[in-house]
Amino acid sequence: MLPSLAQILWTGLTAVIFLLWTGAMFTTLFRLRRAATEATGRMFPGPRGSLRSVATFLRDPRNRGARRRLGWLTLLLFAALAMQAVCPVCRPGG
Repeated sequence: MLPSLAQILWTGLTAVIFLLWTGAMFTTLFRLRRAATEATGRMFPGPRGSLRSVATFLRDPRNRGARRRLGWLTLLLFAALAMQAVCPVCRPGG
């Protein structure tokens, strides 16, 4: 059975959302690691240095745009996955 056009479009849209989310997440993780290594002066900052960089990321006003972008993309990804679970047209094989 061939997938419908709606299923193909929905899968493509979900894939684009996922790619945007992974890009934002990896950018954030690399930013956190760089901040932790700069703050501790070590190549491997350890759990305490990593948690401090996360706390700084969550509080620093300069990261507001990155936090919002990652938050909205996460919510959008969850919504797309929930829609795929609920909507029979969006479900593969449905």
